[in-house]
Amino acid sequence: LALAAAVIVAGGLHFLRRGRLLLFAGLAFVALAVAVLTNQRLRDLVLTGAWSAAASESNAQRAAMIRGGLALFAERPFLGWGPGAVPHAFPGVRADLPGTPDNYLHLHNTPAQTAATLGGLGLLALAALLFALARRLIRVATKPALTPLVAALVCAGALLLFDHPFATPAFALLAALPVAVLGLVSTGSARPPARRLAWPALALVVAGLAWPVGRDLAARAAWSAALDAAAADKPADYAASLRRARDLAPADPFYADQLASHLATGNPFAGLEPPAPAEAVAIWKSVADRNPAHEAARYNLGWLLLASDPAAAREHFAAAARLAPARAEVWLGLALARLRSGSADSPVPALAAEVLLDPAFGWSPRWHDAVLAPHRGEALARAADFLAERNLAPLYAAWLRNPGPPVDYVSAYRRARTGHGVLYGHPDGPAPADVNVLLELDLPRGVAAVLPPRGFVAPADLLRCAGLAP
Repeated sequence: LALAAAVIVAGGLHFLRRGRLLLFAGLAFVALAVAVLTNQRLRDLVLTGAWSAAASESNAQRAAMIRGGLALFAERPFLGWGPGAVPHAFPGVRADLPGTPDNYLHLHNTPAQTAATLGGLGLLALAALLFALARRLIRVATKPALTPLVAALVCAGALLLFDHPFATPAFALLAALPVAVLGLVSTGSARPPARRLAWPALALVVAGLAWPVGRDLAARAAWSAALDAAAADKPADYAASLRRARDLAPADPFYADQLASHLATGNPFAGLEPPAPAEAVAIWKSVADRNPAHEAARYNLGWLLLASDPAAAREHFAAAARLAPARAEVWLGLALARLRSGSADSPVPALAAEVLLDPAFGWSPRWHDAVLAPHRGEALARAADFLAERNLAPLYAAWLRNPGPPVDYVSAYRRARTGHGVLYGHPDGPAPADVNVLLELDLPRGVAAVLPPRGFVAPADLLRCAGLAP
């Protein structure tokens, strides 16, 4: 679509100034047709009159990102949350939004990203920049030699409505080049009047960034050393390098998550016993104290404290459920914490939410647990009633009322948080693993055939079923 917009603008500048309206209309039609035919989602919409399932999920995710950005802006309307803060702050507004992902690297919409990270002042600066850019575009639009430059800027502007690619240095450079060229050709000078201030301003910027950037680079070097230790199968060196990285960049939760995950699970070393779960608790408590919306810390603290401090585990699970309602077994953890802490809150709503989150959980061998077994019938019935009220998955709801016994599992595994490093700016290396062990079930063929897909119930409805208002 962005390329189509660029072609239409270029064609308009070329043909309309020559009075060739029909040629311009034909070019615009061809550009839009090619855009639709080469995009599977738009093609399906045109041919069937409806969005495909994949496109509908993508639309829901984009709606969640934009609404989430507006919610973050409402919380900090003046200065925003700061550049790069979306993955740290978004879980705090996630609960009542559509789509299934728990978190995002950015909001895939530059105006929404600007509002969330830079606030009202950032939006004013963006508006001033766009106004100045538009004035210069209008000034040079009549020059045929500059038509490609104008079209390129229109293409970039259209793209920014559907993405926020400035986190990629290459795109930032590509976007800056045509703007710089536009500034030169519209002023006719490569030496602006304020050039004498350029070097002092640059020196101030470099001086301000030197200390934090230097420590960040040193922390990344320590992370690189940790990866070398992992490749050499040296757990002690791996932990020591991670501790060094965490100490150098205490505000970056990535290193703390990796270290705590290693100490609590042995990850990424196969077969290694957890080296120091108690230290992992202390690390994740520190992370949660710094950012109460850090879901990974909350979720894993729930499991680590379930036996020794179930009341604290209950609070962490409740917080994690609000931050990531679709996290596997978060509702099971909350139910267990309620039971073990003697809470007056019934475990049944949370167990029903787990059944709605993961339809196979109704047949999980975890129901053999003496603590959970007495609540299975009531939890499945509550889940069935919840589905009936919303006219969802009637065949599955019927099975919930007469489920049969729990089944066996075929494998047990810890879930790795794939993409966790990307969210926090560290795309290399192994993903941290959660503490709890998940089960892959051996479901009867008849049961598997009626199960709806995981995540078929909206996160906000999971919270309502569990009695936690979104």
